Amino acid sequence: MAHDLAKIWKSKIASIDDPDGVEFDLRNLSPGGDAGNCSHGNAGGVGHRPISGQTDPLSISEAPAAKFQVRINQRISDFVRVQYRGIAILNPATNQINKIVGSKRTVRFPFLPAEAPEVADDKREAQALVTQEEGTWVATQP
Repeated sequence: MAHDLAKIWKSKIASIDDPDGVEFDLRNLSPGGDAGNCSHGNAGGVGHRPISGQTDPLSISEAPAAKFQVRINQRISDFVRVQYRGIAILNPATNQINKIVGSKRTVRFPFLPAEAPEVADDKREAQALVTQEEGTWVATQP
């Protein structure tokens, strides 16, 4: 059986087409939620790059429409990674999941190995300076 999110999704940031690609192709999302065989790019598969990530089912009594936590990563280059984090929401009128709402951030260099805590703290502080929040991410069905 296909995963509930195994579809093509239109990606927007702050209500504008996502400059890193307007289309998430999650049709190859594994039944367990692994996005390792999926891609992200422009409409029609143009410029699509591989993504990684995971979707995990949610069961929150206070928010029954929240069905999946979505974590997607895309490496743009050796020094740039884009992270998408969101919640897939069930539309009760159609009983379909047709929206993911969350945030996007760009992490620019470095991807650091684990080191001694005092060195790691200094590098984490430096890394925070090169992380940029892009805004609210919304993925919908085209």
